[in-house]
Amino acid sequence: LEGFQEEKFHSFVRCGDLSITLKHEWHITLSWYMKAVEHSLRAEPLIKIADYYKFVKNWSLAYTFIKLACSINYPTHSILFVDKRAYDYDRWHLMSIVAYYTGHYEEGKKACLIAIENSNNREIDRKNLIHYEKKEEEMVCKNNSKLTKNQFIFSQLEKLKITNPKT
Repeated sequence: LEGFQEEKFHSFVRCGDLSITLKHEWHITLSWYMKAVEHSLRAEPLIKIADYYKFVKNWSLAYTFIKLACSINYPTHSILFVDKRAYDYDRWHLMSIVAYYTGHYEEGKKACLIAIENSNNREIDRKNLIHYEKKEEEMVCKNNSKLTKNQFIFSQLEKLKITNPKT
């Protein structure tokens, strides 16, 4: 039936949620969430899809869906049941997890910082940030091990000049 378009979107999302509750096969649940995405490109069903793929550790599919969710602007034109938390926090938190396992460290760290900024002091996001900082250190050490002694000294001097421009 024709009617209020946002109600159709939410009907598709709720059918996906019910499909999970009723323990239907994933492809049935996925089809409901994808109908919601096809109807209105919004982050909420994409986050649910990405969360499922994270749960089953299919990191590449989780990354594909959460990346799309993170690229969508807040739907200011929508008035019915927009999940503000999904846009402000949930998608960034999920990206901060998934990006680590897919090797998208820079993107994951940025997502982690956004999640920290938009959360109510969530410890898990601060712990995730520590993992990214450790990974950055590993990558710097790995890159520096390929340098000659003179190249390493020169690179360190350049870094010092940037951080201490007056000296």
